[in-house]
Order: sequence, then C-alpha cells, then structure tokens
Amino acid sequence: MVLSELNKLEEAIEQFDKAIKLNPNDFKTYSSKGITLLALGKPEQALEQFDMALKINPNDSVSLTMKKLILSK
Repeated sequence: MVLSELNKLEEAIEQFDKAIKLNPNDFKTYSSKGITLLALGKPEQALEQFDMALKINPNDSVSLTMKKLILSK
C-alpha cells in the first residue's frame, strides 16, 4: 500500500473517532471504521467495531457480513 493511501486511512480512523464521540449511536460509523481497520490489516480491531455496530443495530448486514468474513479466516 502506498504511504499516501495509508495516511489517508489513518486520517479516516481519526475522523471516525471524532464522529463516534459526537454520535455514539450511529452504527454506520462503527461499521465504516471497521472496514477501514480491515483495510489497514487490523482484523481484531475491525471485529471490535463490527461488534459495536451490531450492538446498536443487530440487523446491520454490512457488519454481519464483515464479521463472518473475519471469523472465517
């Protein structure tokens, strides 16, 4: 991964953290953060975010799918 792409992903994580502080009940933010963490090669941290999203919305199909993907590896 090119360094500039990596920096943008890290910056995205920071923005997700800010968004979560402003609205901790938005499951989509946790899901998006999880996808970004997965892209950074951090599946354990991504799984935590998908679990948070599913705690808020147990029917979140994106988080369910991504969680299954991580656990299948």
